[in-house]
Amino acid sequence: MQFGNAFKFQFEDTEWFKKIVIAALASIIPFVGIGWGLEITRRVINDDPEPLPKVEVGSMFVKGLQAFIIALVYSIPLIILGLPHLLWIAAEESETMVYIAGAVSACCGGLDILYMILMWFLIPAAYGRFSEEGSIGSALKFKEIFKLVRAYPVGFLFVLLGGLVGSIIAPLGSVICGIGALLTQTYSNSLVFHLMGQAYKEAKLAQS
Repeated sequence: MQFGNAFKFQFEDTEWFKKIVIAALASIIPFVGIGWGLEITRRVINDDPEPLPKVEVGSMFVKGLQAFIIALVYSIPLIILGLPHLLWIAAEESETMVYIAGAVSACCGGLDILYMILMWFLIPAAYGRFSEEGSIGSALKFKEIFKLVRAYPVGFLFVLLGGLVGSIIAPLGSVICGIGALLTQTYSNSLVFHLMGQAYKEAKLAQS
């Protein structure tokens, strides 16, 4: 993987400033920002010489909404594991039930953390598959997604690392003004989705 390339590919586009500004403004519309990012992922996977896309609100809204559904499906185990916490709250009037619910909640809490860590790897792989094939179903083939992660876990770790770096960069624009924060957030998203495309490509190569 070329980790550093995710930070500079934007500026190799002759219209980079215009594209980033428009994408930043369009990101105010729900789901459009993630749809724009997934288009970057798709272009990286397909070796497109122009990985920084122009905004197409309609198609990117749909793609972003589909990505939200994918993430929601992967979050179902977290929702289920969170149910004992509600039982613990509801059982306050019975001391015995409090102990039982507390023990179950503690066990599920540990599983929550483990599954959340796994999600940090699975969702980028699922988004890569979705970007390549264009269907929600392709991203929900859990066995194949897990095989991708297992084939190249380091790549998806780089995606996570890129996200952490991006979370530091994103707020920096707020020192300028509101639009500055949108610009740095959009830039941060672009680098994460670029790394996502790289990781997916390398995982597929590792499988072959």
